[in-house]
Order: sequence, then C-alpha cells, then structure tokens
Amino acid sequence: MGRRRRLNEWQIERAKADQLLKELGIETHAQFRVAVVYGNHGLPSVGDLDVSSSDDPLELANAIEKEVPSYNDFKGRLVAQAIRDLHNSGLISSVSFGREASPVLYVEVPYWTGQASNLDRLGEDWDKAHGESRKYTDQERGSMFNKIIDRLRETVPDELGWQKAADHGSYETDRLTGTAREQPYKVRAWWD
Repeated sequence: MGRRRRLNEWQIERAKADQLLKELGIETHAQFRVAVVYGNHGLPSVGDLDVSSSDDPLELANAIEKEVPSYNDFKGRLVAQAIRDLHNSGLISSVSFGREASPVLYVEVPYWTGQASNLDRLGEDWDKAHGESRKYTDQERGSMFNKIIDRLRETVPDELGWQKAADHGSYETDRLTGTAREQPYKVRAWWD
C-alpha cells in the first residue's frame, strides 16, 4: 500500500510540474533545460552547464531557437538550422548546448554508420542501427568533421575548433586531413 501511495503522490507532483511548464510555454524537456541554463521564464539560472540531447538533436534545435534567439553575437535561429542540417545529413552522433559564460555547442560525429542521430531506430533503419552497421574510416570521419566545421562556420562563432581525442583537452583549428593520428572526437563552437 505504501509503495502505491508514493507512486500516486509522485504522479500528482509530476502533473503539477508539467502544468506549470505548460503555463510557462515550455513544451519539451530540452526546452526546460535550456531555459534553466539561461534563466528564462523567471527560472533561476544555473550558470555554465551543458544541455545534452543525444536522443533528439531536433528537439534541442527547437529549444535553442525558442529560448536563446540571440545572445551577443549568437543567433539561435542560425545555430538551430545548422543543427537540423547536420542531423539530416547524418553527421551527428550527439550534440550538447550550454554556456561557458556565453553560448557553446559541442557536436560529436558517429564512429559507426548505425550511430547517426537521423536513423529511424525503430523503423526502416532497424538493421543499420542494431548490428548491420560498419565503422567509418578515418578519412570518412575527417570529411564529416570538415563538413560540420564548414556548416558551423556559417553561424559565425568566435571560437571554432575540434578536439583530437576524448582525453585531449585543447581544441585544434586547422582542417582535418583524415589521418589516423588526428583521432577527431568532437567539434566545439563558442559565441561571445
């Protein structure tokens, strides 16, 4: 009996929270997280924080467009469209957006063909997403990174670079040549 009562209380509290978000005009969890990072809708800002959205880059793009239309040189509509374009081209494995004092975006490229965010994992792309994929070559990933960098350059970030590996802290700014020694990991764009 106690467990069922706690569950019922949780459902009531969740319904109240959902109603409050609806009243604030917040439609998705990604939009809520972006609103909290930027202190929108009267919510307290949590400051510098990444909002990850590896499940649905399109949801994050919509949240950015609604919650951060501009911030100094950052233009939310342009960045949101860049995320949509990269997603539709199969160039995103995961994407994160947040603040490092000013807006920052991180894009990770898939290592395997089945990791692209634009796959219909429960439908027509089932086989590719669940076992029939292959690993991208270093040249293919280098080309993907260059396409991401070229597309994000159109959003005019103040800093744009790529990280060599997960444990490599600095960001390079040269174009990738596709060599194995570069081990591209993710792209970072920052607007001031």
